[in-house]
Amino acid sequence: MLIDFLGDDAENIVLKVISDKCTVLLTTNLDESIESYRENMAPESKYTTTFTIKAYAVDYNGETVKDLGFIEGVYFEAESLFSEEISFEMLCDAISSDALSMAAAVTDKRGRILPSVCHREHNMAYIKKVYVEEQCRGFGVGRYLLDNMLPLLQHALCLRTHAVVLLPYPQEKTQGGSLLDAANADADLPRLIKFYEKAGYTKLDGCDFMHKNCMDILDELFSQMDE
Repeated sequence: MLIDFLGDDAENIVLKVISDKCTVLLTTNLDESIESYRENMAPESKYTTTFTIKAYAVDYNGETVKDLGFIEGVYFEAESLFSEEISFEMLCDAISSDALSMAAAVTDKRGRILPSVCHREHNMAYIKKVYVEEQCRGFGVGRYLLDNMLPLLQHALCLRTHAVVLLPYPQEKTQGGSLLDAANADADLPRLIKFYEKAGYTKLDGCDFMHKNCMDILDELFSQMDE
């Protein structure tokens, strides 16, 4: 048997899936199948996918010339948005405090996703951070990242996104590279909101979060793939 072959020092098996799109690592117990591995996963791991999309310029040799910016977010499968196993707010609470704030903004009093935000059978992405390097602002980098997020998630991770939610808030980078709320955030916020409005986002009623329905984008994306 495999467990006898590996000996007492081995506790788990790591499965590494490599493709031209991405690399995925799965750590499984010796006596469980992939099906049972998924069933035993914590809901925040089972139903969600964290993602980061980085943009940087390279030279002819492929060496990085300049970092441009990035998007960080969490992708929620439709099953997690209306799961009977765990409420959406509890799921977001297990992810981060800002995700929990987002959950409160997009759910009704019973904790159900508002139909105006996401349909019951659809998937949703929450953008945690959009950051463009200060010297690169004003050249369309942020819009380029936003416009290409959905096609990239579909191509690289096979994640089909029907709706996106984000909280517009200006941020700045410390000398150590960490992001903090910008010192003049209140003055910059109206400009940032206009930026997202031009990208197709609208404010949700009663909160500061913004939302975008992406059905038209998906239809166009898959019509291009069929041609």
